[in-house]
Amino acid sequence: MKEQEIITEIERYLSDTSYNYAVMIDGEWGCGKTYFVKNSVFTSIADHGAGSDHLRTPKYISLYGIKTVSDIQDAIVFALAEEIKIRKDTPKREDKTGREKKILFSTWRIAKAFRDIKAPDTNLYELIGNWFDLKSFVFIFDDIERCDCPLNEVFGFINGLVEHEGVKVVLVANEDEIHIKEVVDRKELQYLVTANEQIEYPKVRDFWGNEDKKTALTIEELERRRKILFPSNLVDEEFKKIREKLIGVTLHFQPDVKSICSDLIQNSTFTDEVKEKLNNHVDSFYSTMRNAKHLNLRTFQFFISKLKNVVDSLDTLTIPTEYRETIEQKIISDCFSSSIYFKANIQPPEDRIERISFDLSREKRSKAIEIYVGTGELQLEKLQNEIDQYINDNLLDLIPPDDPYKLLQQEYYLHPQKWCEERIKAIIEKLNNNSYPTIAYGEVIRPLLILEDMGFDHCYLDSVKKQMIANVSITDKPKAPNNQLYFFEDNPSMFTRGKQVMSEIENAIAIKNNEEKGLSLDEILKQEDWVDKLTQFVEQHNLKDDPNGTVFSTVNSGIWTKLIKEATPETITKFRHWLHWVYPTNLIHQNRQSDIVVLETISKEIDPDEVDDLIVKSLLNWLKKDIEKICSFYDRNVQGGASLEAN
Repeated sequence: MKEQEIITEIERYLSDTSYNYAVMIDGEWGCGKTYFVKNSVFTSIADHGAGSDHLRTPKYISLYGIKTVSDIQDAIVFALAEEIKIRKDTPKREDKTGREKKILFSTWRIAKAFRDIKAPDTNLYELIGNWFDLKSFVFIFDDIERCDCPLNEVFGFINGLVEHEGVKVVLVANEDEIHIKEVVDRKELQYLVTANEQIEYPKVRDFWGNEDKKTALTIEELERRRKILFPSNLVDEEFKKIREKLIGVTLHFQPDVKSICSDLIQNSTFTDEVKEKLNNHVDSFYSTMRNAKHLNLRTFQFFISKLKNVVDSLDTLTIPTEYRETIEQKIISDCFSSSIYFKANIQPPEDRIERISFDLSREKRSKAIEIYVGTGELQLEKLQNEIDQYINDNLLDLIPPDDPYKLLQQEYYLHPQKWCEERIKAIIEKLNNNSYPTIAYGEVIRPLLILEDMGFDHCYLDSVKKQMIANVSITDKPKAPNNQLYFFEDNPSMFTRGKQVMSEIENAIAIKNNEEKGLSLDEILKQEDWVDKLTQFVEQHNLKDDPNGTVFSTVNSGIWTKLIKEATPETITKFRHWLHWVYPTNLIHQNRQSDIVVLETISKEIDPDEVDDLIVKSLLNWLKKDIEKICSFYDRNVQGGASLEAN
């Protein structure tokens, strides 16, 4: 039932005088029952009958951890004693402060302790019952399933309130958990009875009908016997008898998750700006929770608390102003996803294709935030590094739409020559400040090629190329630019000019990367423990996660082949493990095609039949299959056009 439908039914129940019964609001754990009851239902009950003799005061009582009926009575006394305080000092319910409640609670505990010592036989519940007409209250008992008192006793006491005192009662619980609790509470006694060897049980027989001759009483056998003697449906039947006597109607709560999430956001301590961003994500939050089958509002509250600390910590990090908005959006998304995966305990799917998508989705999330959500430890240095890496990997998408090169690319035909030349000068100025990532160089060059073909001075493009090459020489791990030449395949002169410019830039990038990786790699491959050193090299340069990081193509394929042919069985085995680690067959780095070409050559040059040693022969055969599997995977997913980029 929707929230308003439940409120309407509660109001009808308050006016019902046909017979005495209780109402149960049933809903899954964490779905927002308590929030709904404490806000909407509580207010509705308080307002119902206003101005008439039928006004009833709602009293909320949690049975969480209650062990005896006496504890329930004490909780009711405390709730009614609070009413004395309200009537004496504060005519309006909403004027009661949290401090007054704490003082009252402390006073009540002292009085209770004194009673237990000086007058243990005094029943304060009976005494306070003489001061109040209990029919003027509506008792809301929450957390029924978390009450440690036997269910029969709890419901028996509440039934007494309903039948003998004429009290209106609302029960709030997850009915499914009540069933489970009843079974668990009795299991130990059931096992004791089951273990009695005097009882004759049906024999266990195998597939062919032969009797199992095992004599040991295993846990599995104990459970089999228990289920024979104590079917779970008997417990359910017992519960049904209890509930049918007390509960007149059960209202199944279906929360308005989006509305509650918006309320939780509004009541949070975020700034108005962050609240607005979160409210813009409510539909996405709901969709994620629904797909995860985890419409749990406690998890959403958990997410809010985690996000607050992360957002507050962003001010201590270095984030370029122009990327702040994008980073905050990513932080919100990553924190929510991590919270859902953590609280819902979502496991990777068994299907291989679905597993790839699952792993890629998780790879994109911030590890620092994932760790913080799971452990409470927020590693700010790690978060800073991840933010820097994210900006570097996504600079092309993060460049604003009003950037001069984007304006020139999209609007050159809408403006006169002077406007275009002003944009070109702005581009050159940004290049002089090294403000463009190398991956964007192809996009920057494209509109300049078009304008040069129209008759613009070729010095513009030459100046841009010269500065780009200069920037490459001072850039750490420059990335190859997105080649835009396919736009000019029908124009031979533009295509040739573009190819000449791009070749010079790509060559400068290759030289720079080889300076940083290739020479040291040559030295590594001369070492006896070259595979171990290779692992260190990959970790040092972060080549495993870098979509532009290559290893094989920086060294001649003949060197690799010679090393593998001369390797010991142990070294070949280590190399196979290393290969799986750097090139797993569930993750694509599309810019590593040059490595794939070298791997194909290595595979062709290795001939296991040339080797006499049977162990080495087998290892080389397995290695060839490993390489072929990697190459085939890349061939299918890269050339086939699949979008499986890691970053």
